Amino acid sequence: MKENLRNSEKNYQETLRRLESRFFEEKHRLEQEAEKRIIMLAERAHHEAVVQLNTAGRNVFKENVYLHKALAYHLKEAEILQQNSKKIEENHSCLLQQKANYSKKCGY
Repeated sequence: MKENLRNSEKNYQETLRRLESRFFEEKHRLEQEAEKRIIMLAERAHHEAVVQLNTAGRNVFKENVYLHKALAYHLKEAEILQQNSKKIEENHSCLLQQKANYSKKCGY
């Protein structure tokens, strides 16, 4: 009976050692899988960020072209308005001179 008990204990210890070994092997395998998944997810996230950055870059470029055209248009408009303002000032000066001359002629 003692012999059976010793054999049972030996078998139990051997089984326990095998189970612990399998547990640690499985744990190691799962850790490696998790590491691979993390690396894969990081690469995918990086790729998506680059794609979105390219899209954002294109959008910024398009907006820049639009703003450049708008600026050119507004600068041209401002130049035209300044020319008109200068002509109006010249007309105003001329009219003031004519008024002054007319006032002198008529004795006002």
